[in-house]
Amino acid sequence: ALAARGEGGIVIGIRPEGLRLAGSPVLGTEGIFAATEDTVERSGPQTFLHLTLAGQRCSALADPGNRAAPGDRVHVDLDRTAVRFFTADGRAL
Repeated sequence: ALAARGEGGIVIGIRPEGLRLAGSPVLGTEGIFAATEDTVERSGPQTFLHLTLAGQRCSALADPGNRAAPGDRVHVDLDRTAVRFFTADGRAL
């Protein structure tokens, strides 16, 4: 998950399912955010990419056939409906 503090102590949370590896640039889906691949976790039918995005560690869901390797620059898309907001002490807004 990605959690980042905004102004006023608001925390933005996104589960790995809310971030997905973008499709091929050839198809015109380069992704909203650029990130660096740190590690790959293959878990049965799902593959999680552990990334560094804007200086924050986060995880994104990828297709099992993903070939990203540590150090690769990848692009991820955000499911805006998956974004959650919390107060600094963890209460949902």
